[in-house]
Amino acid sequence: MATTTVRAIPTLKADPRIRVGESLTTKALRRIRSDKLTLFALSVLLVLLVVSFSAPLYEAVTGINHRKPIPLGTFYPVCIPVLGIGGECNPANVLGTDELGRDVLTRL
Repeated sequence: MATTTVRAIPTLKADPRIRVGESLTTKALRRIRSDKLTLFALSVLLVLLVVSFSAPLYEAVTGINHRKPIPLGTFYPVCIPVLGIGGECNPANVLGTDELGRDVLTRL
C-alpha cells in the first residue's frame, strides 16, 4: 500500500501596510498627513483664505473702505507709522498709505 503525504496549504500573510476595506479618500488623507511640506503649504493657503475673507471685517472695524474715494480733507501723504516714515500719519493706517492716500493694509 502506498503512503500518501499530506502537504500543508501555504497561507498568505497580509501586508501590514495594506488595510482591507479602506476607501481611497482615507488613503489619500493618510498620505497627506504624513507629508510635512504638504501640510505646511495647506496651512499657508488656509491662512490666506481666512485673511481674504476677513477683509470686510477689517474694513468694518477700522472704518476704512478701499472701494470708496477718500474725502479731500483726510488725504495723508505716503507715510508708514511703524517705520516712522512720513510726516503726520493717521494711526489707523498701520502700514501707511499710498500716493493717493489709500490704506495699504486694506488693499493687500
